[in-house]
Amino acid sequence: MASLTDMGMAKAIRDAKSSGKDVWLTDQGSARGIGRLRFRASPGGQTLFYFRYTDPTGKRIPLPIGAYDQKGAAGLTLKAARAKAGDLSKLYQGTAGTGSGKRDLRAHLDHEAAEETARIETAASDRVEAERQAIAGSLQKLMDGYVAHLVRQRKGSAQDARNIFKRNVTVEFPDLAVTRATELANKDISAILAKLIDRGAGRTAAKLRAYLRAAFSCALSAESDPTIHPDLHNFNLTANPAAAVTAKNLSAFNKPRERVLNEVEMRGFLAALDKQTGIARDAVLLSLYLGGQRSAQLVRLKPADVDLEASTLNIGQRSAQLVRLKPADVDLEASTL
Repeated sequence: MASLTDMGMAKAIRDAKSSGKDVWLTDQGSARGIGRLRFRASPGGQTLFYFRYTDPTGKRIPLPIGAYDQKGAAGLTLKAARAKAGDLSKLYQGTAGTGSGKRDLRAHLDHEAAEETARIETAASDRVEAERQAIAGSLQKLMDGYVAHLVRQRKGSAQDARNIFKRNVTVEFPDLAVTRATELANKDISAILAKLIDRGAGRTAAKLRAYLRAAFSCALSAESDPTIHPDLHNFNLTANPAAAVTAKNLSAFNKPRERVLNEVEMRGFLAALDKQTGIARDAVLLSLYLGGQRSAQLVRLKPADVDLEASTLNIGQRSAQLVRLKPADVDLEASTL
């Protein structure tokens, strides 16, 4: 007959406090070799259940299975402890006649716990990596990384690339923007460009294709080129979908127009401009006086490029700039640098 009762354990707790020694109680049973549920009350008030069994060496092992709490709020009730001990007893005995019992129960449970911990850690690691790849490897991150790369190189095209990416990819194609770059195909790039061409923005389509091609190219080269911005590393790309979109037909949008203002139109324009004030007027006049140079080129001028005595400006490409160009910066099909 079982000797463990809530009343008996309450008395054991009082006896342990008064005697200053541990008090042990054991559930009794007629069967042998199946393990036993034991209860220990300590002088400090600690109360624990154990499953005691005999290991292969003949040593009796007390295996902790939980604290005791009569109400079950902060530990195991007696009923719950017996159920847990019963499960351990079945594991310990195994299937009758097969010898499949886990006689070294502690080692078996420690091994299972280690495997479960490893499984949980692996699953957590895989989940974190999947989330990181889903975010870090998106087309949006690729575009952002390329803009950061241009900014670090102090390229004047950085802001233009940022604006074109945002307006024509992030806003117009949000589903593609969050798609992993490795999953994009040339048909996806072509669909983005087709929408621009359809609304008459062929020049922008050509520039976007060139920017996307360069972005993918940089990411592809990043694994072996430490000079490429860190945000373009670890995309695991194997192809450049933008390069697979032909630029032959897009090059038609890069051709300069032949229409120019005649003398009468120019005089009228200058007369209207003369009535204006402010920095915008001055900027337009400066551009005209300098022969219609591009604003971006003028903004990049340095004092060394200006010779006031000779009344000249050096706005040509500097040799150092050309030397620093990489294959990824050159798109021969689109005729762009």
